[in-house]
Amino acid sequence: GVYESCRRGLWRGNSTATPLWCHAVAGSTGGLAISVISSPLNRIKVQQQLGGQSFGTTARAIAAGGTLYHGFGLTCAFELSRGFYMVAYTLLKRIMERADRSKGTTLPVWARTVAGAGANVLVWALVYPLDVVRSVQQAAPPRLTAPVAVATTTAPLSSPVAVPRTALECARALVAEAGWVRLYRGYAVTMVRAGPVAGI
Repeated sequence: GVYESCRRGLWRGNSTATPLWCHAVAGSTGGLAISVISSPLNRIKVQQQLGGQSFGTTARAIAAGGTLYHGFGLTCAFELSRGFYMVAYTLLKRIMERADRSKGTTLPVWARTVAGAGANVLVWALVYPLDVVRSVQQAAPPRLTAPVAVATTTAPLSSPVAVPRTALECARALVAEAGWVRLYRGYAVTMVRAGPVAGI
């Protein structure tokens, strides 16, 4: 809803001729708008997955620790990628429209599905490291403890006792733990999910 309202506000002309920059700004604005909600919900979800407690118990513990918005900056950066997604989606649709011999008024469902899937795979390839760092940040315990140097612990960084406070500290520690490839751990299964989910 935010995306469409923003796009219409930026471009009064024919919707099929909306410039790519309008899709980018509108998509990023929509992403930022939901960050306020998606960040704390994702924090609670990660904690529930780690601890197995109920939503209410987990939310209260996080709120009491003052860390409900831990990872908010990275969530905003991640949600900004919705602008890139809308540009990629629109571009892929336009490419297929030019190639469509039937010159129909709209692309068939299968073509729009391919455009959505392709756009999501492209965007995830760019933003995946942000998601990894954000997930590890949000795995920090409800009450944050002081950062633990990776060199002084045998626990992996994903362990709650070793989660640094800032995104930059977290990214550096992940790279120190297993090299740059650590920022793409779980990438393959995400790609398997990214295409079908966005396409559908």
